[in-house]
Amino acid sequence: MSKSRKILYGIAAFAVFALGVNVPGFIEAGKQKKAVEATFSAYSRALVSEDYAKAYELCGEEFKRTILLESFVATQHETQSNFGKLRTMDNADTYLHGKGSPMRWISVIEAHQVYEKGNVRLVCEFHLENDS
Repeated sequence: MSKSRKILYGIAAFAVFALGVNVPGFIEAGKQKKAVEATFSAYSRALVSEDYAKAYELCGEEFKRTILLESFVATQHETQSNFGKLRTMDNADTYLHGKGSPMRWISVIEAHQVYEKGNVRLVCEFHLENDS
């Protein structure tokens, strides 16, 4: 067997090993992305339908400890008075990052809110809570 063939087999073996090690992470990343996009979609529908209590319930516990429901609703009303009714809230892109062992996931969604009087771009960050 030639030296170049041995090197090629070595590289191929390493690639198969690396893929085997990373496949579970790819599968979990797909599950996490699907879950966070479903949560964002439910949050968006709640805001568009002006069901602010439901939108607030979809927020994390840290957010709820920091911002009371009344303040959340007041902010939504203030935004609506400035821009008009929220027509749509679209997911422009989703970024998912996992690190550590066990893997801790952070998702970031770039979103576009389309109001009657203008558009707002925002970034939403999601953290998995209670490992569920």
